[in-house]
Amino acid sequence: MSTPAGVAVPQRPVRRLDRKLSNIAAGRYTPDDFVIADAKDADMAFGVTSAGPVTGAPAGTTRDTFELLQQAERHGARVALFGRKIQRAESQLDLVGLMRPVLRRELSPADAVRAYHDALAKAEITPQRSLEADLEVTDPVLRSE
Repeated sequence: MSTPAGVAVPQRPVRRLDRKLSNIAAGRYTPDDFVIADAKDADMAFGVTSAGPVTGAPAGTTRDTFELLQQAERHGARVALFGRKIQRAESQLDLVGLMRPVLRRELSPADAVRAYHDALAKAEITPQRSLEADLEVTDPVLRSE
């Protein structure tokens, strides 16, 4: 079937994930193309149910989260799956919102932790840990840098 002259043919929209993956595959990666995915969804395994809250790694500190992200990207990762590190955060949106500035190197992991605690204070949310405790890198793998 032909399209009448002057009628625009709708283009299939390029989804953001498709664009990011295309840039990564083509060698045009920038920190904005880094994919941050939620690994806690049990339905991602095509019907396999989640084993429950006692499996998997501990959440760690907020500093661990930002260090993991920065070190992974610096060593060549282009995708990170997070579960408990986001799920157990006091403010999931604030935590995720600070990930991109860490990837862009606009904030160091320590500065991102401070910004996160500032956001919690503004929202009147009591943090699980003191700022000093949350600034600690507790995962031994992340301390080897």
